Amino acid sequence: MTTVLDALPGDISEYRLGLRVWLEGNRSEGPAVALAIASDDRGFFRLPNVPAGHYTLRYETEAPSEAARWSWHDDGSQAVTSSRSLDLVGYETGPFLALALPGETPPPPDSRRAGTLEIELSARDGTATAGLPVELWGWTRRGFVRQRVLSGPDGFAAVDEIPAGLYRVRVVAPDGVRAGAQQVRLQAGGSRLVRIELRTKVRPPGKRHA
Repeated sequence: MTTVLDALPGDISEYRLGLRVWLEGNRSEGPAVALAIASDDRGFFRLPNVPAGHYTLRYETEAPSEAARWSWHDDGSQAVTSSRSLDLVGYETGPFLALALPGETPPPPDSRRAGTLEIELSARDGTATAGLPVELWGWTRRGFVRQRVLSGPDGFAAVDEIPAGLYRVRVVAPDGVRAGAQQVRLQAGGSRLVRIELRTKVRPPGKRHA
C-alpha cells in the first residue's frame, strides 16, 4: 500500500516558494526510503507513492541563502529545518499535514508559473517498475531544483507544481538494469510526459580459453 503525503504550511514567511522537504525512513517492506521535494508558491508540497512505513519528515523553516539556491552541491545538510516523526501505516489517501511556520498567510497559487512532469516507466522483459526512485533536477527561476519521488505500483509518478525550466530526469535503477536519463523543458503552466524504458543489462559472453 502506498499513500500520497500532502502538506500545506498554514502560515509561512515572506519567502514561500521552493522551501525544501525531505522524507527519510524505513518502509514496511523493501529498502529504505529517501525522498525530497520543494514547496510551491503556497508552501504546498505533495509526495506521491509513499510506501507504508515509519519516517522522519524534515522541512525548511527559513529560505536557503542565495548561494545555496543556485548550488548543485547543496544537499540541505546546512539548512535551517524542523522535523517530525510520521507513522504512515494503514493510510490510503493521507494524512494531510499542516506544518506551522511563522509569517503571513500564503496567497492563492498561480498555476501559470508552475507545471507538472509525469514520468512513466516501462519494461519489455518483466523488469519491475514499481517503487523505484525517480530523480529530476534542473535550473529554474527559483534556482537549482532537485527532487526525488518513487514510482507507483503502475510504474507512474507525477511531480506537481514545479517551476518552469530545463530538467533532467533519471531512474535510480537496481543493479543489472539500464535506464537512460532524459532531458525535458517544462513551460510555465504546462505538463510533460517523460517515458523511460528499463532494460536488463546483457553481459557480453566471456572469452573462451584455448
